[in-house]
Amino acid sequence: MKNRFNKFRGMILLLPLVAGPLHAQTNFASAQTSGQLAMMELSGGESMIGLAAVIIGCSIPIFVIGLQLYFRHQRNKMLHETIRSMVDKGTPIPPELFTNATNGADSWPRRGPHRDLRYGLLCLGIGIGILITGYPSGWIVLLVGVAFVVASILEKKDKGDRQPPKP
Repeated sequence: MKNRFNKFRGMILLLPLVAGPLHAQTNFASAQTSGQLAMMELSGGESMIGLAAVIIGCSIPIFVIGLQLYFRHQRNKMLHETIRSMVDKGTPIPPELFTNATNGADSWPRRGPHRDLRYGLLCLGIGIGILITGYPSGWIVLLVGVAFVVASILEKKDKGDRQPPKP
């Protein structure tokens, strides 16, 4: 269950980016008064659909992050209860219990230049796609992608400086 949740987490977080341009084409934002709504042959209830779409689109990532935090808290709570019961019984605590808790299969991979490069290229592609559709907000995503790519290059150079010289 957790692996399936982690696999589709990225797609769920990208849902508002996909739904945003589709919603913007409906042109509800340009109807500011009820007179304009009447000219567009829309009632007030139909314009509420756009508002509901924006609210739901923005609340989905918050809900997903909340679920992740809740389940991580539950896992840590069970780990602490296990350790507490082992201490009460006087049994030795194996060190693998702590290493598996921090480096579990469902935890995010460690931050590194490969991960930064991957996210940078992904943001670059999404930013270019948003810019092609004509939305200037794509510059923000594009520049975040550039920052990730630069960070990965600098981190690779920095790791090369830390290694001891070979004999």
